[in-house]
Amino acid sequence: MIDWFTDHLALIMFGAMFIVIFCGYPVAFVMGGMGLVFAVIGWWLDVFPIIGMSNIPMGPYQGLRPKEPTSVPPSIPAIAKAEERQRLRDFVEQYDLIKQNQFNLVDAAQVDRGFFFWRGYLQEAKDLYRKNPEVLQTQTGTGGQRLAALFDTYIAAEEMPRDKQVDYLKRKFAEDGELLDFSATLPTHMLIDLFADTPSPGDASSAQAVTRLFTGKLIRYTQETEAILAIARKDPDAGSKALQDYFAGMSDETLGGDMGLVFDLMRGADVALTKKITNKMSDHAVLRLVYRNAGVARNDNVTPERLAAALHIQPDTPTQELVDGIRVVMSVTSGNFEIDAPTTDIFYKVIAEVGEKDPMRGLTVLEKGGMPLLPFVRKHPKLADRMFAAAPERFAGLVASAGKDDYGNTPWRIIHGMIAVKPELAASVVGVLDRQGKTDIATESVIVFAFDAERTATIPGIPLSLANDGHFLDGLALARGEEWLTRTMARAVGKYSDDVQDGAIDPAFIQEYRRTLRAALDRTQGEARERLERVFREAFAEAGEHW
Repeated sequence: MIDWFTDHLALIMFGAMFIVIFCGYPVAFVMGGMGLVFAVIGWWLDVFPIIGMSNIPMGPYQGLRPKEPTSVPPSIPAIAKAEERQRLRDFVEQYDLIKQNQFNLVDAAQVDRGFFFWRGYLQEAKDLYRKNPEVLQTQTGTGGQRLAALFDTYIAAEEMPRDKQVDYLKRKFAEDGELLDFSATLPTHMLIDLFADTPSPGDASSAQAVTRLFTGKLIRYTQETEAILAIARKDPDAGSKALQDYFAGMSDETLGGDMGLVFDLMRGADVALTKKITNKMSDHAVLRLVYRNAGVARNDNVTPERLAAALHIQPDTPTQELVDGIRVVMSVTSGNFEIDAPTTDIFYKVIAEVGEKDPMRGLTVLEKGGMPLLPFVRKHPKLADRMFAAAPERFAGLVASAGKDDYGNTPWRIIHGMIAVKPELAASVVGVLDRQGKTDIATESVIVFAFDAERTATIPGIPLSLANDGHFLDGLALARGEEWLTRTMARAVGKYSDDVQDGAIDPAFIQEYRRTLRAALDRTQGEARERLERVFREAFAEAGEHW
């Protein structure tokens, strides 16, 4: 039953969406809600990796250049400007509703948004006003002009020296109490200067109360962290113990929510000392930080080396314990590829040290630890060769199972990456997979690099190799035979030609594939060139395409 549900998950989601829409709920709410529900179901069934866009490494594409000069249509900036102006008009109406509800910051889903929501909401409105002041200043009625005056006060304060800002705002607050509702837009240090000695009035509006409450917390954390750092300056070990006890006194919910604020205050006072005493804490304390808020803990607070040590991720650790430690870290990622990369680099280094002594054991850790295969091959291509030689079926199985634990990769994308660093290994893996009956992977693997010529010409430094594309195909021709390669390439060309005709893919796909193959031929010599040119001509002819 579970297998059937998994196979038909998309259809079930489609049907469920229409049923709920016909119940009368708003379309936007239904589509977002159903998408979230079925994403969680898909994750539970292990068919959908929950991953943020921030995990996708965009570094290789930073040098992307357009093929020809482009310009934004004149209508686009005008539309964006109109949208900004409308959002500012909407803010006037929304603010009136918020005032009518006595600044209750609970949203339609009954979630108390609190200080950070209110701060972000007001800062966005202030930024829009800064760009479009005339919208509020000339709006009919007093609402827009009143909000314009409030924003003008805060904008004027921003242009003053810090010491004068405090006196100016205190004087303005005394003249106009409504200004206090907008105090959330102020920087954190300014809130402390303004409200450190001012008790929160019992009849304050919710917006003012939320700001005062946050400021009180900020002042308390500042005093407590300064005391910890004072101890650490005299004795780092004692300071580390004090910090550990401090975090131990927080509930899991408080630690997860306020850890970032605590570290911001400590790092603002002394970055090096904060890192030193944090990483001196016990294994249990360090891991609790990671479990409660991996994004904050792993963002240059808990070092990768300390995290690895806390989980005993060392070459001499027993295999199962090593695997368990790696899987723990892989399950509590920060959600940011750049933040997590230093930690995974250390894990790959440990696996490599294990593999150098025992390739089979290294392959076991790589396989069961859930680490993506391709980065390991890129960092340790010779060791990957040894692992494949030790257990070809198991190594190829890691490629075939890509997508389950490999951040949305596909087997042929891994083969593509392997071609750039170790084309002979890529050809051997495809040969094993084909013998296992996985012809779909073999078919995709001989065409996955179709745009390599275009990409290498457009993106300087991209890790692709046209020469290696040729080495890979020649390796397949030698290992599996020219007839097999001709048949497989013909099948791939035919499949993608149909997709082009159906309008499903780039109409230049086959043309770019032909261009890449010719570029690969230009980088191949002797018998290999003759062999590949013969295969390419026959494959295109068999697929009904000209070479």
